[in-house]
Order: sequence, then structure tokens, then C-alpha cells
Amino acid sequence: MTTRPQSPGSVIATAGNRKIDLTWVDRSARESGFRIERNTGGGTFTTVSTVAANATTYTDASVAATSTYTYRVIAVSADGDS
Repeated sequence: MTTRPQSPGSVIATAGNRKIDLTWVDRSARESGFRIERNTGGGTFTTVSTVAANATTYTDASVAATSTYTYRVIAVSADGDS
């Protein structure tokens, strides 16, 4: 039986000077890492980075001041994604 990792909780995005800081709660003990995805203006989500297991932060420094971004953080493992 395979068990997917639990989804991260309490994802918060904080805008700064030419960056967006993401934080989340790692609720899974089975992830191999987290995939950070974003879209701009309602488009499709694309992967911007993958961070290590047990990480709880990511800074996106490739943003434009005039754009709106939506993010999702996905726990990944060999058994599947959250």
C-alpha cells in the first residue's frame, strides 16, 4: 500500500522588495521534498523550485512588481504528491 504525504498547512505569502517569501507548516513525515508552483494572472501553474524535505520556507526572487502571483506548495514523495 502506498501512502501519499500530507499536504502542507498554513501556506502564507508575504510580499517584499522584489521578492515573495513563502512559509508553510510541514505536516508530513513522508515527503522527499516540496514543489513550489506559481501562476500569474490565472494562468497555468508552473514549477519555480523544489526544496528539501522538512523545509518550511522559500523565497521567490524572480517576481515583477506589477504582477499578481498565486502559489501552491506540494509535498512530493515516491508514493505520489499531496
